[in-house]
Amino acid sequence: MTSAFEIRFAWTDGAGMRDAALAETSARVEVWAGGACVTRAWHRRLRSVVEGVEISLLPVAEWVADSLPTLCFEGPRADHVRSLRGARSAAERAWHRRHGWLAWRAGFALPELLVSRAGEGFVRVDWLRGPSGFDAMPVQFLEEGSAVAPRDVVIEELSKIVDGVLARCQGIESAELSALRERWALRADATSGERRLLERAGRLGLDAYDAGDVDDALAALLEADVAIAEPVLDDLLDLADPACIEPQIPRIAALLEEARGAVATPAVTERLRRARHEFPSLPPGAAPHEHGYACASRLREASLGVAPGVLGSALDDAIADRLLPAANLRETSTDFLVGGLQGLATTGTHGAPFVVARPRAAAGRRFDRARALYSLLAASTPRLITSASEPHQQASRAFAAELLAPAAFLRARITSPLVEREDVDALARELVVDPRVVEHQIDNHALAEIAAG
Repeated sequence: MTSAFEIRFAWTDGAGMRDAALAETSARVEVWAGGACVTRAWHRRLRSVVEGVEISLLPVAEWVADSLPTLCFEGPRADHVRSLRGARSAAERAWHRRHGWLAWRAGFALPELLVSRAGEGFVRVDWLRGPSGFDAMPVQFLEEGSAVAPRDVVIEELSKIVDGVLARCQGIESAELSALRERWALRADATSGERRLLERAGRLGLDAYDAGDVDDALAALLEADVAIAEPVLDDLLDLADPACIEPQIPRIAALLEEARGAVATPAVTERLRRARHEFPSLPPGAAPHEHGYACASRLREASLGVAPGVLGSALDDAIADRLLPAANLRETSTDFLVGGLQGLATTGTHGAPFVVARPRAAAGRRFDRARALYSLLAASTPRLITSASEPHQQASRAFAAELLAPAAFLRARITSPLVEREDVDALARELVVDPRVVEHQIDNHALAEIAAG
Protein backbone atom coordinates (compact mmCIF):
# COMPACT_ATOMS: atom_id res chain seq x y z
CA MET A 1 0.00 0.00 0.00
CA THR A 2 1.20 3.54 -0.70
CA SER A 3 0.58 6.72 1.22
CA ALA A 4 -1.15 8.70 -1.60
CA PHE A 5 -4.56 10.22 -0.97
CA GLU A 6 -6.09 12.92 -3.13
CA ILE A 7 -9.56 14.32 -3.76
CA ARG A 8 -9.99 16.14 -7.08
CA PHE A 9 -13.14 18.09 -7.82
CA ALA A 10 -14.40 20.65 -10.29
CA TRP A 11 -17.64 22.58 -9.92
CA THR A 12 -20.43 21.77 -12.36
CA ASP A 13 -23.88 23.10 -13.22
CA GLY A 14 -26.28 21.74 -10.61
CA ALA A 15 -29.43 22.99 -12.29
CA GLY A 16 -32.43 20.89 -11.37
CA MET A 17 -31.27 19.90 -7.89
CA ARG A 18 -33.86 20.26 -5.16
CA ASP A 19 -31.97 22.87 -3.10
CA ALA A 20 -29.93 25.97 -3.91
CA ALA A 21 -26.96 24.93 -1.73
CA LEU A 22 -26.93 21.45 -3.24
CA ALA A 23 -27.03 22.94 -6.73
CA GLU A 24 -24.28 25.45 -6.01
CA THR A 25 -21.98 22.69 -4.69
CA SER A 26 -22.53 20.29 -7.58
CA ALA A 27 -19.15 18.93 -8.67
CA ARG A 28 -17.42 16.19 -10.59
CA VAL A 29 -15.36 14.31 -8.01
CA GLU A 30 -12.48 11.86 -8.24
CA VAL A 31 -10.88 10.17 -5.22
CA TRP A 32 -7.46 8.54 -5.49
CA ALA A 33 -5.85 6.42 -2.80
CA GLY A 34 -2.84 4.14 -2.95
CA GLY A 35 -2.55 4.75 -6.68
CA ALA A 36 -6.12 3.51 -7.31
CA CYS A 37 -9.11 5.51 -8.48
CA VAL A 38 -11.68 4.92 -5.73
CA THR A 39 -14.43 6.53 -7.83
CA ARG A 40 -13.83 4.36 -10.91
CA ALA A 41 -17.29 3.13 -11.90
CA TRP A 42 -19.47 1.66 -14.60
CA HIS A 43 -21.84 4.38 -15.81
CA ARG A 44 -25.08 2.69 -16.79
CA ARG A 45 -26.44 5.45 -19.02
CA LEU A 46 -23.14 6.07 -20.83
CA ARG A 47 -22.38 2.34 -20.90
CA SER A 48 -18.72 3.01 -20.18
CA VAL A 49 -16.23 3.17 -17.33
CA VAL A 50 -15.72 6.60 -15.74
CA GLU A 51 -13.25 7.78 -13.12
CA GLY A 52 -15.36 10.50 -11.54
CA VAL A 53 -18.93 11.02 -10.40
CA GLU A 54 -21.14 14.10 -10.33
CA ILE A 55 -22.58 14.76 -6.88
CA SER A 56 -23.24 17.62 -4.52
CA LEU A 57 -20.34 18.08 -2.12
CA LEU A 58 -22.51 19.63 0.59
CA PRO A 59 -23.39 16.29 2.30
CA VAL A 60 -19.71 15.30 2.15
CA ALA A 61 -18.70 18.61 3.72
CA GLU A 62 -21.23 18.05 6.51
CA TRP A 63 -19.72 14.60 7.14
CA VAL A 64 -16.21 16.05 7.32
CA ALA A 65 -17.20 18.87 9.67
CA ASP A 66 -19.13 16.55 11.97
CA SER A 67 -16.71 13.62 11.97
CA LEU A 68 -13.17 14.82 11.30
CA PRO A 69 -11.72 14.08 14.79
CA THR A 70 -13.36 10.66 14.98
CA LEU A 71 -12.56 9.55 11.44
CA CYS A 72 -8.89 10.51 11.89
CA PHE A 73 -8.35 9.43 15.52
CA GLU A 74 -10.78 6.55 16.16
CA GLY A 75 -9.66 3.16 14.95
CA PRO A 76 -11.75 0.26 13.67
CA ARG A 77 -13.75 -1.63 16.28
CA ALA A 78 -12.99 -5.01 14.66
CA ASP A 79 -9.97 -6.53 12.94
CA HIS A 80 -11.96 -6.76 9.69
CA VAL A 81 -14.25 -3.90 8.64
CA ARG A 82 -17.50 -4.92 6.98
CA SER A 83 -19.59 -2.87 4.60
CA LEU A 84 -22.31 -0.72 6.08
CA ARG A 85 -24.70 -2.93 4.12
CA GLY A 86 -23.61 -5.87 6.30
CA ALA A 87 -23.52 -4.02 9.64
CA ARG A 88 -25.04 -6.21 12.34
CA SER A 89 -25.57 -3.83 15.24
CA ALA A 90 -26.48 -0.25 16.06
CA ALA A 91 -22.92 0.32 17.30
CA GLU A 92 -21.46 -0.88 14.02
CA ARG A 93 -23.84 1.33 12.02
CA ALA A 94 -22.91 4.29 14.24
CA TRP A 95 -19.20 3.61 13.55
CA HIS A 96 -19.93 3.67 9.82
CA ARG A 97 -21.78 6.97 10.17
CA ARG A 98 -18.68 8.48 11.76
CA HIS A 99 -16.23 6.96 9.29
CA GLY A 100 -17.96 6.32 5.98
CA TRP A 101 -19.32 8.31 3.05
CA LEU A 102 -22.13 5.88 2.38
CA ALA A 103 -24.16 6.94 5.43
CA TRP A 104 -24.03 10.60 4.26
CA ARG A 105 -24.66 10.26 0.54
CA ALA A 106 -28.10 11.98 0.72
CA GLY A 107 -29.30 10.14 -2.37
CA PHE A 108 -26.16 10.75 -4.44
CA ALA A 109 -23.98 8.01 -5.92
CA LEU A 110 -20.95 7.79 -3.63
CA PRO A 111 -18.43 4.96 -3.26
CA GLU A 112 -18.26 3.24 0.11
CA LEU A 113 -15.17 5.02 1.40
CA LEU A 114 -14.13 4.44 5.02
CA VAL A 115 -11.51 6.49 6.87
CA SER A 116 -10.06 5.48 10.26
CA ARG A 117 -6.87 5.71 12.28
CA ALA A 118 -4.01 3.40 11.32
CA GLY A 119 -1.29 3.90 13.90
CA GLU A 120 0.40 7.05 15.11
CA GLY A 121 0.16 9.86 12.57
CA PHE A 122 -1.47 7.77 9.85
CA VAL A 123 -4.97 7.16 8.53
CA ARG A 124 -6.30 4.08 6.78
CA VAL A 125 -8.58 4.45 3.79
CA ASP A 126 -10.74 1.49 2.74
CA TRP A 127 -13.01 1.42 -0.27
CA LEU A 128 -15.49 -1.32 -1.06
CA ARG A 129 -16.90 -2.38 -4.41
CA GLY A 130 -20.54 -1.52 -5.02
CA PRO A 131 -23.13 -4.32 -5.08
CA SER A 132 -23.84 -5.84 -8.47
CA GLY A 133 -27.37 -6.11 -9.81
CA PHE A 134 -28.47 -2.92 -8.02
CA ASP A 135 -29.77 -0.62 -10.74
CA ALA A 136 -31.21 2.24 -8.68
CA MET A 137 -27.96 4.21 -8.84
CA PRO A 138 -26.61 5.56 -12.16
CA VAL A 139 -23.16 4.05 -11.52
CA GLN A 140 -21.65 0.91 -10.01
CA PHE A 141 -18.31 1.40 -8.27
CA LEU A 142 -15.77 -1.14 -9.41
CA GLU A 143 -12.74 -0.79 -7.16
CA GLU A 144 -11.93 -2.29 -3.76
CA GLY A 145 -8.82 -1.90 -1.66
CA SER A 146 -6.97 -0.18 1.18
CA ALA A 147 -4.27 2.44 1.50
CA VAL A 148 -2.55 4.29 4.30
CA ALA A 149 -1.79 8.02 4.19
CA PRO A 150 -0.30 10.53 6.61
CA ARG A 151 -3.05 11.94 8.76
CA ASP A 152 -2.13 15.54 7.90
CA VAL A 153 -2.55 14.79 4.18
CA VAL A 154 -6.00 13.28 4.69
CA ILE A 155 -7.11 16.18 6.90
CA GLU A 156 -5.91 18.67 4.27
CA GLU A 157 -7.71 16.87 1.43
CA LEU A 158 -10.97 16.58 3.35
CA SER A 159 -10.77 20.14 4.66
CA LYS A 160 -10.56 21.59 1.16
CA ILE A 161 -14.03 20.14 0.50
CA VAL A 162 -15.50 22.06 3.42
CA ASP A 163 -13.61 25.24 2.55
CA GLY A 164 -14.72 24.94 -1.07
CA VAL A 165 -18.36 24.37 -0.16
CA LEU A 166 -18.44 27.32 2.25
CA ALA A 167 -16.79 29.63 -0.29
CA ARG A 168 -19.19 28.45 -2.97
CA CYS A 169 -22.25 29.07 -0.78
CA GLN A 170 -21.52 32.62 0.32
CA GLY A 171 -24.80 34.49 0.29
CA ILE A 172 -26.93 31.34 0.57
CA GLU A 173 -28.73 30.83 3.87
CA SER A 174 -30.08 27.54 5.19
CA ALA A 175 -30.14 25.64 8.46
CA GLU A 176 -27.65 23.10 7.09
CA LEU A 177 -25.19 25.77 5.97
CA SER A 178 -25.49 27.69 9.25
CA ALA A 179 -24.67 24.53 11.21
CA LEU A 180 -21.78 23.76 8.87
CA ARG A 181 -20.32 27.29 9.18
CA GLU A 182 -20.63 27.22 12.98
CA ARG A 183 -19.08 23.76 13.33
CA TRP A 184 -16.17 24.53 10.99
CA ALA A 185 -15.46 27.85 12.73
CA LEU A 186 -15.30 26.11 16.11
CA ARG A 187 -12.63 23.73 14.81
CA ALA A 188 -10.67 26.53 13.15
CA ASP A 189 -10.64 28.63 16.33
CA ALA A 190 -9.91 25.77 18.75
CA THR A 191 -7.16 26.33 21.31
CA SER A 192 -4.42 23.73 21.82
CA GLY A 193 -6.34 22.36 24.83
CA GLU A 194 -9.54 22.17 22.82
CA ARG A 195 -7.72 20.39 19.98
CA ARG A 196 -6.44 17.84 22.48
CA LEU A 197 -9.99 17.41 23.75
CA LEU A 198 -11.27 16.92 20.19
CA GLU A 199 -8.60 14.33 19.41
CA ARG A 200 -9.01 12.35 22.63
CA ALA A 201 -12.80 12.39 22.40
CA GLY A 202 -12.49 11.42 18.74
CA ARG A 203 -10.37 8.44 19.72
CA LEU A 204 -13.28 7.35 21.91
CA GLY A 205 -15.67 7.81 18.99
CA LEU A 206 -17.25 10.84 20.65
CA ASP A 207 -18.00 14.38 19.51
CA ALA A 208 -16.47 16.81 21.99
CA TYR A 209 -18.92 19.52 20.91
CA ASP A 210 -21.95 17.36 21.67
CA ALA A 211 -22.90 17.53 25.36
CA GLY A 212 -24.76 14.27 24.93
CA ASP A 213 -21.45 12.61 24.02
CA VAL A 214 -19.04 14.47 26.29
CA ASP A 215 -20.30 16.04 29.50
CA ASP A 216 -18.36 18.66 31.45
CA ALA A 217 -16.63 16.15 33.72
CA LEU A 218 -15.41 13.99 30.84
CA ALA A 219 -14.36 17.09 28.87
CA ALA A 220 -12.26 18.32 31.80
CA LEU A 221 -10.59 14.92 32.12
CA LEU A 222 -9.82 14.62 28.41
CA GLU A 223 -8.51 18.16 28.12
CA ALA A 224 -6.22 17.94 31.18
CA ASP A 225 -2.67 16.71 31.52
CA VAL A 226 -2.77 13.16 32.87
CA ALA A 227 -0.40 11.16 35.04
CA ILE A 228 0.36 8.48 32.46
CA ALA A 229 2.35 8.54 29.22
CA GLU A 230 0.47 9.42 26.03
CA PRO A 231 0.81 5.94 24.38
CA VAL A 232 -0.69 4.32 27.49
CA LEU A 233 -3.53 6.82 27.57
CA ASP A 234 -4.11 6.17 23.87
CA ASP A 235 -4.35 2.43 24.55
CA LEU A 236 -6.94 3.18 27.23
CA LEU A 237 -8.93 5.49 24.95
CA ASP A 238 -8.93 2.85 22.20
CA LEU A 239 -11.18 0.72 24.40
CA ALA A 240 -13.91 3.36 23.89
CA ASP A 241 -15.22 3.05 27.44
CA PRO A 242 -15.38 6.55 29.00
CA ALA A 243 -16.49 5.12 32.35
CA CYS A 244 -13.21 3.29 32.87
CA ILE A 245 -10.84 6.17 32.09
CA GLU A 246 -10.86 8.20 35.31
CA PRO A 247 -10.62 5.27 37.78
CA GLN A 248 -7.97 3.50 35.72
CA ILE A 249 -5.52 6.38 35.33
CA PRO A 250 -4.30 6.34 38.99
CA ARG A 251 -4.12 2.52 38.97
CA ILE A 252 -2.02 2.52 35.81
CA ALA A 253 0.15 5.34 37.15
CA ALA A 254 0.82 3.33 40.33
CA LEU A 255 1.82 0.27 38.29
CA LEU A 256 4.16 2.34 36.13
CA GLU A 257 5.77 3.77 39.26
CA GLU A 258 6.18 0.26 40.64
CA ALA A 259 7.74 -0.81 37.34
CA ARG A 260 10.55 1.69 37.75
CA GLY A 261 12.09 -0.53 40.42
CA ALA A 262 11.92 -3.77 38.41
CA VAL A 263 15.13 -5.84 38.53
CA ALA A 264 16.55 -8.73 36.54
CA THR A 265 19.94 -10.27 35.98
CA PRO A 266 22.39 -8.31 33.81
CA ALA A 267 22.26 -11.13 31.25
CA VAL A 268 18.47 -10.85 30.90
CA THR A 269 18.45 -7.05 30.64
CA GLU A 270 21.22 -7.14 28.03
CA ARG A 271 19.46 -9.80 25.94
CA LEU A 272 16.21 -7.85 26.19
CA ARG A 273 17.96 -4.63 25.18
CA ARG A 274 19.56 -6.32 22.19
CA ALA A 275 16.30 -8.02 21.16
CA ARG A 276 14.43 -4.69 21.33
CA HIS A 277 17.09 -3.03 19.20
CA GLU A 278 16.82 -5.75 16.54
CA PHE A 279 13.03 -6.14 16.66
CA PRO A 280 11.39 -4.80 13.45
CA SER A 281 8.87 -2.00 13.84
CA LEU A 282 5.40 -2.18 12.35
CA PRO A 283 5.53 -0.09 9.16
CA PRO A 284 2.57 2.20 8.41
CA GLY A 285 0.17 0.35 6.15
CA ALA A 286 1.60 -3.10 6.85
CA ALA A 287 -0.84 -5.88 7.69
CA PRO A 288 -0.55 -6.20 11.49
CA HIS A 289 -1.12 -9.97 11.52
CA GLU A 290 1.54 -10.60 8.88
CA HIS A 291 3.98 -8.47 10.84
CA GLY A 292 3.16 -10.36 14.04
CA TYR A 293 3.72 -13.74 12.38
CA ALA A 294 7.08 -12.65 10.94
CA CYS A 295 8.25 -11.22 14.26
CA ALA A 296 7.42 -14.44 16.11
CA SER A 297 9.37 -16.57 13.63
CA ARG A 298 12.31 -14.21 13.79
CA LEU A 299 12.29 -14.10 17.59
CA ARG A 300 12.41 -17.90 17.81
CA GLU A 301 15.55 -18.01 15.73
CA ALA A 302 17.37 -14.80 16.66
CA SER A 303 16.64 -14.23 20.36
CA LEU A 304 15.37 -17.52 21.75
CA GLY A 305 17.40 -19.90 19.60
CA VAL A 306 14.57 -22.41 19.34
CA ALA A 307 13.07 -24.21 16.36
CA PRO A 308 9.34 -24.33 15.45
CA GLY A 309 9.17 -27.76 17.08
CA VAL A 310 10.13 -26.37 20.51
CA LEU A 311 6.78 -25.81 22.17
CA GLY A 312 4.92 -25.88 25.47
CA SER A 313 7.04 -25.92 28.62
CA ALA A 314 10.33 -26.01 26.68
CA LEU A 315 9.37 -22.75 24.93
CA ASP A 316 8.25 -21.26 28.25
CA ASP A 317 11.62 -22.10 29.77
CA ALA A 318 13.47 -20.43 26.90
CA ILE A 319 11.40 -17.24 27.23
CA ALA A 320 11.82 -17.14 31.02
CA ASP A 321 15.55 -17.83 30.83
CA ARG A 322 16.40 -15.33 28.13
CA LEU A 323 13.89 -12.48 28.08
CA LEU A 324 11.02 -12.55 30.56
CA PRO A 325 11.69 -14.31 33.90
CA ALA A 326 8.72 -15.50 35.94
CA ALA A 327 9.76 -13.11 38.72
CA ASN A 328 9.05 -10.18 36.41
CA LEU A 329 5.42 -11.19 35.81
CA ARG A 330 2.65 -10.51 38.24
CA GLU A 331 -1.07 -11.00 38.26
CA THR A 332 -3.25 -8.05 39.04
CA SER A 333 -6.57 -7.59 40.77
CA THR A 334 -9.76 -7.80 38.76
CA ASP A 335 -10.65 -4.12 39.38
CA PHE A 336 -7.83 -3.19 36.99
CA LEU A 337 -9.13 -5.47 34.25
CA VAL A 338 -12.33 -3.84 33.01
CA GLY A 339 -13.58 -2.82 29.61
CA GLY A 340 -11.17 -4.95 27.60
CA LEU A 341 -8.04 -4.00 29.57
CA GLN A 342 -5.96 -7.17 29.91
CA GLY A 343 -2.51 -6.17 31.13
CA LEU A 344 0.50 -3.87 30.93
CA ALA A 345 4.07 -4.29 29.66
CA THR A 346 7.03 -2.00 30.24
CA THR A 347 10.61 -1.93 31.45
CA GLY A 348 12.05 -0.46 34.62
CA THR A 349 14.64 2.24 35.11
CA HIS A 350 17.48 -0.23 34.52
CA GLY A 351 15.87 -2.08 31.61
CA ALA A 352 14.34 -4.99 33.49
CA PRO A 353 10.96 -6.24 32.16
CA PHE A 354 7.78 -5.62 34.12
CA VAL A 355 4.53 -7.30 33.05
CA VAL A 356 1.12 -7.21 34.68
CA ALA A 357 -1.48 -9.69 33.45
CA ARG A 358 -4.91 -10.95 34.38
CA PRO A 359 -5.35 -14.15 36.43
CA ARG A 360 -6.07 -16.96 33.94
CA ALA A 361 -5.67 -20.68 33.41
CA ALA A 362 -2.40 -21.88 31.88
CA ALA A 363 -3.40 -21.52 28.20
CA GLY A 364 -4.70 -17.97 28.60
CA ARG A 365 -1.81 -16.97 30.83
CA ARG A 366 0.72 -18.10 28.20
CA PHE A 367 -1.10 -16.16 25.47
CA ASP A 368 -1.17 -12.95 27.54
CA ARG A 369 2.52 -13.36 28.38
CA ALA A 370 3.38 -13.77 24.68
CA ARG A 371 1.41 -10.62 23.84
CA ALA A 372 3.26 -8.78 26.61
CA LEU A 373 6.57 -9.99 25.18
CA TYR A 374 5.63 -8.46 21.82
CA SER A 375 4.88 -5.11 23.51
CA LEU A 376 8.17 -5.23 25.43
CA LEU A 377 10.08 -5.74 22.19
CA ALA A 378 8.08 -3.62 19.77
CA ALA A 379 7.43 -0.49 21.84
CA SER A 380 9.92 1.96 23.30
CA THR A 381 7.27 3.13 25.77
CA PRO A 382 4.90 1.34 28.16
CA ARG A 383 1.87 -0.25 26.47
CA LEU A 384 -1.39 -1.68 27.70
CA ILE A 385 -2.53 -5.10 26.51
CA THR A 386 -6.14 -4.75 25.40
CA SER A 387 -8.90 -6.22 23.27
CA ALA A 388 -8.83 -3.22 20.89
CA SER A 389 -8.36 -3.59 17.13
CA GLU A 390 -5.57 -1.01 16.95
CA PRO A 391 -2.61 -2.22 14.78
CA HIS A 392 -0.24 -2.80 17.71
CA GLN A 393 -2.83 -4.90 19.52
CA GLN A 394 -3.64 -6.88 16.37
CA ALA A 395 0.04 -7.57 15.76
CA SER A 396 0.56 -8.70 19.35
CA ARG A 397 -2.26 -11.26 19.06
CA ALA A 398 -0.84 -12.63 15.80
CA PHE A 399 2.64 -12.72 17.33
CA ALA A 400 1.39 -14.70 20.34
CA ALA A 401 -0.52 -17.16 18.15
CA GLU A 402 2.49 -17.83 15.90
CA LEU A 403 4.93 -18.05 18.82
CA LEU A 404 2.83 -20.58 20.74
CA ALA A 405 1.24 -22.48 17.82
CA PRO A 406 3.56 -22.09 14.81
CA ALA A 407 1.93 -22.50 11.41
CA ALA A 408 4.85 -24.72 10.32
CA PHE A 409 4.15 -27.13 13.18
CA LEU A 410 0.42 -27.22 12.44
CA ARG A 411 1.03 -27.67 8.72
CA ALA A 412 3.17 -30.73 9.44
CA ARG A 413 0.57 -32.22 11.79
CA ILE A 414 -2.52 -31.61 9.66
CA THR A 415 -2.77 -34.29 7.00
CA SER A 416 -6.34 -33.80 5.81
CA PRO A 417 -8.07 -30.87 4.08
CA LEU A 418 -10.81 -31.15 6.73
CA VAL A 419 -9.96 -30.95 10.43
CA GLU A 420 -12.43 -32.24 12.98
CA ARG A 421 -13.17 -30.27 16.13
CA GLU A 422 -11.73 -32.97 18.35
CA ASP A 423 -8.46 -32.74 16.40
CA VAL A 424 -8.37 -28.99 17.00
CA ASP A 425 -8.91 -29.60 20.71
CA ALA A 426 -6.16 -32.22 20.79
CA LEU A 427 -3.68 -29.87 19.10
CA ALA A 428 -4.63 -27.13 21.55
CA ARG A 429 -3.99 -29.42 24.54
CA GLU A 430 -0.61 -30.43 23.11
CA LEU A 431 0.38 -26.81 22.54
CA VAL A 432 -1.18 -25.58 25.82
CA VAL A 433 -3.24 -22.91 24.07
CA ASP A 434 -6.92 -22.14 23.79
CA PRO A 435 -8.57 -24.06 20.90
CA ARG A 436 -9.46 -20.69 19.34
CA VAL A 437 -5.76 -19.98 18.82
CA VAL A 438 -5.41 -23.18 16.80
CA GLU A 439 -8.60 -22.38 14.87
CA HIS A 440 -7.37 -18.91 13.95
CA GLN A 441 -3.98 -20.23 12.90
CA ILE A 442 -5.59 -22.84 10.66
CA ASP A 443 -7.96 -20.27 9.13
CA ASN A 444 -5.50 -17.40 8.77
CA HIS A 445 -2.78 -19.56 7.21
CA ALA A 446 -5.28 -21.48 5.05
CA LEU A 447 -4.02 -24.81 6.40
CA ALA A 448 -7.36 -26.65 6.15
CA GLU A 449 -11.10 -26.35 6.62
CA ILE A 450 -12.49 -26.88 10.13
CA ALA A 451 -15.54 -29.09 10.40
CA ALA A 452 -18.72 -27.33 11.49
CA GLY A 453 -20.22 -27.96 14.90
